[in-house]
Amino acid sequence: MKRDKKGEKKGGKKKGPNPIKREAQVVRIEKHVNDDKIFNEILTSPHTFHIDGSYGEGGGQVLRYCFALAAIMNRPLHITKIRHNREKPGLAAQHLTGLNLVTELHQGRLFGGEIRSSEVHFKGKDFKEGVKEYTADIKTAGAIGLLVQVSLPTLLFAPHPLEITLIGGTNAIMAPQIDYMIDVFHPLVSRMGMKFELKIEKRGFYPKGGGVVHLFSHPLGNAPLNAIQLTERGEISTIHIRSFVTAPIIAPSVAERMNKQAKHRMKQYVGKLTQKKEVTYTEEIVVCGEQTHDAVGVGTGVIIIVTTTTGCILGGSALGERRKTAETVADEASDEIIGDLSTCKGQACVDQWTQDQLIIYMALARGKSIIKCGKLTLHTKTAIHFTEKMTGAKFNVAAHELKVGSEDEEEKDKLDIDEDEEEEEEDKGEEDKGEEGESRKTDDEAVIIECVGIGWHRR
Repeated sequence: MKRDKKGEKKGGKKKGPNPIKREAQVVRIEKHVNDDKIFNEILTSPHTFHIDGSYGEGGGQVLRYCFALAAIMNRPLHITKIRHNREKPGLAAQHLTGLNLVTELHQGRLFGGEIRSSEVHFKGKDFKEGVKEYTADIKTAGAIGLLVQVSLPTLLFAPHPLEITLIGGTNAIMAPQIDYMIDVFHPLVSRMGMKFELKIEKRGFYPKGGGVVHLFSHPLGNAPLNAIQLTERGEISTIHIRSFVTAPIIAPSVAERMNKQAKHRMKQYVGKLTQKKEVTYTEEIVVCGEQTHDAVGVGTGVIIIVTTTTGCILGGSALGERRKTAETVADEASDEIIGDLSTCKGQACVDQWTQDQLIIYMALARGKSIIKCGKLTLHTKTAIHFTEKMTGAKFNVAAHELKVGSEDEEEKDKLDIDEDEEEEEEDKGEEDKGEEGESRKTDDEAVIIECVGIGWHRR
């Protein structure tokens, strides 16, 4: 049938508006109006947390801590200067995936949630009733361990157990290995009453990612976290060494060599100690690969887990690279853990990577938490700053000089936790080396971190 210039069928009725398209347009307008309302509320609310993302460590850690706390406390959040001093400022895929996960968990709205964005606004609500499974896919080799960092604090206060499928890199540089989160972080925070599991379905390596880890959370109900006290290191009790390789590209013998060298180095170290307890050594080799559907990409590495007679757990790890021998990888992991074991005359109860990860939980817990560690990392100082700002909890940080021949005699000096520091690599909790002219870490210096938590529980 022919049509005239106005689009009418000749001899027919005039075509009316499409009701489906009209309804969709109304929905879009309503969403736009609602978004404007939420955005203005974030900007004008006296309850909004305004965060300078370039402060202190100035990297992804600021995002993870602040987003988690804002979601938990149901407060709007505005962050500017995101990763301002990094080579590639703004949000990367891993950061954005974490923020989107928290936003989805809390039925929230995120403004500025785009790659390379340097400013975001967030407002969340409570968890959605009935939804018990979520998925967060970084789509790169970005660290799954960092997705755990941003989401786990909020999951503790959910109304019911949840399963989060996390997809990305299980073993990535400049970030906590998933093995570390399972074997060091998990048992430590379990002492605070946290109940969760991390199960590796598939390992994922750079550059593909594609690893799959399932996070099963069991909320606290109406109870708060328990305080934690780690002040006595004790003697080394066990040393567990785990190496992994992706076969058939990397031979299992590489893992055997890493284990052998790591055990040799640790035995050398223990042999120089004056402890009475005999150390138990255990070894493990993980062989995975794409052919067996339990890995994506190619990778290798080793983790060393040290447990003491008082229940302290410290870890050190390293990843393989091209033209790096198995022995070199093992030496790097050994150097890392031996460094933490040796600091402040062997009195540190946590390693440098655990320091900052405990801060948020100390603030949320009920009662007084105390941990003894080596000199504060920049990540830890930054974590304390923002946790105090957002929760109202107060931290007391004091240096203890351990005198030769009298470990019980201590001298306390107040530390300036807001001191500007030299920035290093991000996303694993960098060691704080200080500015030029500042005193460096010495074997005589230990640090006590104390916090009376706010006893936060589900409202």
